[in-house]
Amino acid sequence: CWFRTVRSFSDLNRGKFVVIHELERKMPARLFTREWDVLGGGKDSKKYLRLTEIEAVVPWLFILLHALAVAWVFLG
Repeated sequence: CWFRTVRSFSDLNRGKFVVIHELERKMPARLFTREWDVLGGGKDSKKYLRLTEIEAVVPWLFILLHALAVAWVFLG
C-alpha cells in the first residue's frame, strides 16, 4: 500500500509538470523549465534526489527494524 501511494503521487506530479510545461510554452518566462535545467534534468543525483526515491526506502527500513526486533526477542 505504501509503495502504491508513493507511485501514485509520483504519477500525479509527473502529470502536473506536463501541464505546467505546456503552459510555460505560452509564457515569456519558463521558471519551472529553468529550475529543472539547473538541477541537471534530474540526472545529477548530487543536485537533485527525487523524493519518491527516498520514500521508497522507508518501508524497507521499517521491515529491517522489525526483523531485527523479532530476532532480538527470539534469539536474545
